[in-house]
Amino acid sequence: MVTEGVLTLSKVTYMLNTLNINSNTQFGKGPADQICQMLLDSDEIYILVGTKINESHHDPNLPVEIEIRKNLIRRLTKVLSEKFMKVVIIKYM
Repeated sequence: MVTEGVLTLSKVTYMLNTLNINSNTQFGKGPADQICQMLLDSDEIYILVGTKINESHHDPNLPVEIEIRKNLIRRLTKVLSEKFMKVVIIKYM
């Protein structure tokens, strides 16, 4: 799945971090919900990360929630591997 970027992946990471693994969570139909469902349905997850710098993410007037892509991927990988016991393989392109 291709995502539109850091905003959606930030929401995915937040949703997975706050998800109670003992509950029967129903996801919505939004992009972040669909990505969460796909990630939880998978045992091995391959993430291809582009390394081109997006100039709009370096504007100091943007909200603090916008993170550098690599840090966001590290956080996402951590929650997937530690909380949900997923095998995550990352490749930077």
